[in-house]
This record gives sequence, C-alpha cells and structure tokens, in this order.
Amino acid sequence: MKKISFFLLIGISIVSCNQEKTAYVDNQKVVEQYYKLEDMRKRYDNKQEALSKEIDSLAAPFQKLYDEYMAKRESMSDQERKQKEQQLRQMQQRLRSKQNQEGRSLQQKRGEEADSLIRVMEKEVAEWADQEGYTYIFGSNQSSNILYGDKNKNITDEVIEMLNKEDENKGEEKKTESKE
Repeated sequence: MKKISFFLLIGISIVSCNQEKTAYVDNQKVVEQYYKLEDMRKRYDNKQEALSKEIDSLAAPFQKLYDEYMAKRESMSDQERKQKEQQLRQMQQRLRSKQNQEGRSLQQKRGEEADSLIRVMEKEVAEWADQEGYTYIFGSNQSSNILYGDKNKNITDEVIEMLNKEDENKGEEKKTESKE
C-alpha cells in the first residue's frame, strides 16, 4: 500500500510539474490600446482630413465654373454649351481620379504600416511570453477563437501595459542617446 501511495505521489508531482502555463488576450482591445497603433491611426486620420481639404480646394474652381455655366447656359450656343460641358466633365474626371488615387495610396500605406506594427507587437509579446514562462497565449476576437476563458487567465491588460511600457522605455533610451 505504501508503494502504491509513493508512486501515486510521484506521478502527481510529475504531472503537476509538467503543466503548461497558458493565458489569453482580447486581440481587439490590445490593438485598440497599443499606443503605436493609436498614434498611427491618428496620423492617418489627419492625412485623410488634409487630403479631403485639398480635394475640396481643387473642387472650388470646378464649382465656380459649373455655377457660371448654369447661369449662362441658356444664352450659349449649342457649340459653346458642348465645349463647356466637355471642359466640366474633364475637370470632374481629373478631380475624381486624383481623389481615388490619393485615397488608395493612403489606404495602402496605412495597411502596410499597421501590418508592420502588428508584426512588431507579436514579436514583443512572444519574447515577453517566453520570459514569463507561458507555453501558449491565445487570442480572443470577434470570431470567437475562445468561447470561454477563466477571467484569471485573461492577461489582456498586462500585455497592453507591457507593450506600452516597453516602447516608452525604448523611447526614453533614444532620447537619452540623442542628447549625448
């Protein structure tokens, strides 16, 4: 009986030592609160607003020409009217083309930068998880990779804090280096 108890105790000890450390994070919350991604979103929102203002300023001469045309079109000959309409169509096409081209370019750059920042974030989380002894950190998102998770295993806030803190420390190191 003592031998069975002894082997049972050893078996339980071995199993408990081999347990893997796992946790999960809310991916959406991490992405929303990671300051580099937040800064990037603000920067591109400002660029989008500047692009809209630029397009609006380019549209002002078109609108003026269109308003003049509408006021005078009854008194124009068919030939003059056709020429003005052609001129207005060309201006409108150039405006739309510029707006579409600049908008696509901005979206592409934003997507590329976001992908790059997410890869950096994933690398930092992986390094941190390794240091903390995690075997797995699962991601929870809207498509419900994790249907249920013990709230004690949710390390979202801890990961956000680590990402933002590590990057703040790196920023401080760069400031110190540039002063020297």
